[in-house]
Amino acid sequence: SVRLMTVHKSKGLEFRVVVLADAGYAGNNRGAACLVSPRLGLCLAPDRLAAEPLAHRLAARVEADEGKAELKRLLYVALTRSEEKLIISGHYTGRAGGWLAELAAVCGLDLSDLAVQTGQARTLTLDCGETASALAEFEVELPALPRSQPPGPVSTLAPLYRFVEAAGQ
Repeated sequence: SVRLMTVHKSKGLEFRVVVLADAGYAGNNRGAACLVSPRLGLCLAPDRLAAEPLAHRLAARVEADEGKAELKRLLYVALTRSEEKLIISGHYTGRAGGWLAELAAVCGLDLSDLAVQTGQARTLTLDCGETASALAEFEVELPALPRSQPPGPVSTLAPLYRFVEAAGQ
């Protein structure tokens, strides 16, 4: 059976195979105009000010640091749930982000180098002696469907099926 769950829900559980999906997602790093800090109180940064107030910059920095620490804790949980195999999937668009970038850096894997060698698996030996494989796949551009009508029968995906069949040969 397959179970889909958040990293939070998986805490304390183990599975034979774990897939960490969308590891390239870096989140939304836009700062809020109003921050509430336990140490600094209410910190405002109205758009019309020429410079962001110091209290707001400090509160934003503390919030960012706490967010990074929480993401590292979640990554630890995600990486320690598998008993046998861990599969990490993520997108790379030219600049690395999210957990994918952190994991690649730890493994000594250059994502931009891997991205130009699509379809070629690369095996790495980690410091702990375990091996890891990395494989870059290519992105498929699906045919655009008109927004005015719902998707039609399976024949509208025929270009994708032909592409997959050609890739498998």
